[in-house]
Amino acid sequence: MPDRKRLWENPELNRGLDRVREILIDSAHKGSPLIADSNISLIEGGGKMLRPSLVLLSGWYGEKNQEDLYQLAAAVELLHLATLVHDDILDDAQTRRGRATLHVNTGTKTALLLGDYLFARSFSLMEDIIEKTSGIRFSRAVERICEGEINQNRDQYSLSESMRRYKRKICAKTAALITASLYLGANHSGCTTDTVQRFRRFGYNLGMAFQVQDDLLDFNGTEFATGKPVARDLATGIFTAPVLYTLSGPHGDSLKQELSSPPYSEETLKNAAEIIRTAGGIERAEELSLLYTRRARDEISGLREGFTRKLLLDLTGKLLIRTS
Repeated sequence: MPDRKRLWENPELNRGLDRVREILIDSAHKGSPLIADSNISLIEGGGKMLRPSLVLLSGWYGEKNQEDLYQLAAAVELLHLATLVHDDILDDAQTRRGRATLHVNTGTKTALLLGDYLFARSFSLMEDIIEKTSGIRFSRAVERICEGEINQNRDQYSLSESMRRYKRKICAKTAALITASLYLGANHSGCTTDTVQRFRRFGYNLGMAFQVQDDLLDFNGTEFATGKPVARDLATGIFTAPVLYTLSGPHGDSLKQELSSPPYSEETLKNAAEIIRTAGGIERAEELSLLYTRRARDEISGLREGFTRKLLLDLTGKLLIRTS
C-alpha cells in the first residue's frame, strides 16, 4: 500500500496497521464470495489508513485494552470504506485511485447493499469491545456522516450556499470520523478525560484542515494525488471553500453567471476555475486550512513528549502538504 507508506514511515505503526489489515481481510472472508471479493478489492485499493492509524496512536497513549485496539481500528476503517462506497454511488464516480469504483463493477444496487454490509460489519466488530459511551460516540459519528451527505445532496448547485453550512458539511464528511477515531482509541485505553478531550479537539481541527485541503486539490491537484478526477466537485455542483470565498467577493457576480446554468460544459468549468484562481478564492481557502492546522498543532503540543505526540505533530505537516 504505497500511500500508507508515504504517510507513515514508522515501522511500529506500520506493523500495527498490518495487524489491522489482517482483521479486515478475515472479516471480508466471513461473507459470501461476492461480498468477500468486493470487500477485499476495497481493502486492497489502498489509501492512507489514516483513521485506523489515529485509533492506534491515541490508544497507545493510554494503558488499557491494548490488544482490542486493532479490532477497534479495523471497525473504524470498515465504516470509512462504507462511506466511500456510498459517496461514489451518490457522485456517480467512475474511478477512485485509478480503479473502477465498486458500483461500476457490481452495479449500483449491489454496491449499495455492499456498503450497508460494511456498516453492519463495522458495528459487529465493535459490539464486544467498547463500552456504552464510546458506542454512542461512534453511532453519532455515523449520524453526522449521513446528515452531511443528505445536506450536500440538498444543496447541490446552490449559489446561496454559505460558509457556515459548508463548515458543517465538511465536519460531517471528514472531521466527524477523524474525531471519533481519536476519541475511541484514547477512551478505550483509559486516558484521562482531559486527554480524551484534547485528542477530540485535535481530531476536529485536523479533519477540518484535511477536508479544506482536499477541496483545494479539486482545483490544483491531479487524479494521482486525490484519487478522484480533478474538478469533480465543481462539475457536480458541490461548492467548496474556494468557490464560496469567490462568490462572496468582488468577482462573485462573474462566477455566479458562469455557474447559473447546470450541468456545466468543459468550457464553463475552465472559465469558473480561472475566475476562482484570479479572485483569490484559493488563497483564502489555504488560509482557512492553515488556521485549522495551527489549532490542531496547538492541541497535540499539549501532550507529553513521546511516540504519539511526535507522529501526530509530523502528521499535521505531512498530511496537509500534499502533492499538487
